[in-house]
Parts: sequence; C-alpha cells; structure tokens
Amino acid sequence: MKHCVIVLACAGALGTTGALAQVRGEIVPARGVAETGGLYRVGIDVDMLKTGKLLGSYGAVLRWDPAVLQYASDSGGQSPFSGAVVNRTATATGTLRFSAAAPEGAPGHVNVFNVTFRAVARSCVNSFLDLEFTSLSTALTFENLLPQLTVVDGTVSIIDESLNLMVNDEVATILTWDAVPGAVTYDAIRGRLGGMSQDAVTIHLGQVVCVENDSLDTTTGEGSEPAHPDTESPALGTGFFYLVRFNDGFINGGYGFSQGCERQRVADGGDCP
Repeated sequence: MKHCVIVLACAGALGTTGALAQVRGEIVPARGVAETGGLYRVGIDVDMLKTGKLLGSYGAVLRWDPAVLQYASDSGGQSPFSGAVVNRTATATGTLRFSAAAPEGAPGHVNVFNVTFRAVARSCVNSFLDLEFTSLSTALTFENLLPQLTVVDGTVSIIDESLNLMVNDEVATILTWDAVPGAVTYDAIRGRLGGMSQDAVTIHLGQVVCVENDSLDTTTGEGSEPAHPDTESPALGTGFFYLVRFNDGFINGGYGFSQGCERQRVADGGDCP
C-alpha cells in the first residue's frame, strides 16, 4: 500500500517589505515526506546572494510538533559554519536553539546547520517546521540583517502503513510484506474488487475476509507460526485485493488512504478482530 500526501510550504517575513527583503533564511527541503519510524533530515540555509555581502553570524530557533517528529541529532553546516553552539534542553518539547559565528564570513547560499528527526506520527499527518532567526549579521561590518530577512518555513508529511505487499501463488496465495518499525502484530485481509465503493470521506472495502489475524511475522506463509494460505479464487471476470495493517501493541493501524489522504479505506464487514 502506498499513500500520497499533499504538502505545503509557507513563507513568513520577519520585519521586511518586498523592497527590503534581500536575505532569505530557509528550511531545506521546504516540503518533505517521511515514513513513520524513519529518519528525516533538514538543512537550515541562509541565502546572501542578493546582498553581495558575507554572512558572519546567526542565532536561530527551530520548532516542531513533538507528536509528529522526534529529535534525533544535529550537525554543523558548511565551512566556516561547521561548528555551532546548540541548546538541546527543550528538544523533547519541540524546540532547538543554535548559533554560530565566522569572523571570515561566507558568501552566497550558505548551509549553516542540519537537524535529523525520527517520524513518530501515523500516516496522513502534515506538520510545520517553524524557523525563527533571533540574530543575523554580516562579517567584518557586523551589519544587522534581520530587517532584510525573509524566512521560509517547511512542512513534512508523514506516511505510514506503506507496506510493500507481495502476493504469490494464484492457487494457495501467500502474502509477504515489509516490517514496520514498532509493529507488534499484523492483520491481512482479502476483498472483492467489485465490492468496493466510496463516498466523500471513506473508501468502503465492502465485505472482506480475514486471511490472518495477529500475525507475529511478515508473511501469511510458513514463518514463526503456521502458514495461512488463501485457497479461494475469484469468479471469472472478477478479482481480489489484499491489504495488511499493523498493531503497535495499543491500537490497530488502518488499511491506508486514497491519494491526497481525502478518504480512508474501511472494511464494511468481516474484518480481523
């Protein structure tokens, strides 16, 4: 199952007008996608190209939703901003403060800092990364650049349950899928293509059959427990579909969403308990 999501980027000016905005601070990428349990890395860049001057120092704060992203690590940017003073005391609540100075300065588009997160939210969650500069100045002349600064925040969209599901053998069908970080058990279902329908918010899967409930491994074939092959065959001119969800020890995940996350796939009957 694969899910597509809509992501947005948003730009906010810090005390600037169109005529004054000569410096750009940004999160790179401005729009990104991360998979639940996976790592997501962003860079903090400052673009000095329009000024023709050298970036000398900065102070910045990055904020995020800790229910969506969990801080993993950070690193300095390109030389001469490869070292930074970092305050990590509030990363658990979604705040990271960092600063650096380079007396010799750096021209052009400068990567000043990098942060790596782990995505912890479930699928179809869009979350903003909010960047704020508390100080920004040129090298040599120590000119305050904040009045000339435009800040471009970022967004990340979390995808989940994106299992690479493989179907083998048309007589005694065996399903195999990728493991999901944090999953404890898996459920596999079968449905009829002709039984599906949709409305404004739901893709109705119709009546389904639970092929395997609470699987401890990533296959309905022979693994750490007995095989559960599906020996049913669709009628002539029809077809089956198969979907898998996981349970993290607390609740069952879902069977996915439509493109853009507008509609969730829901079984109308026969689902695994």
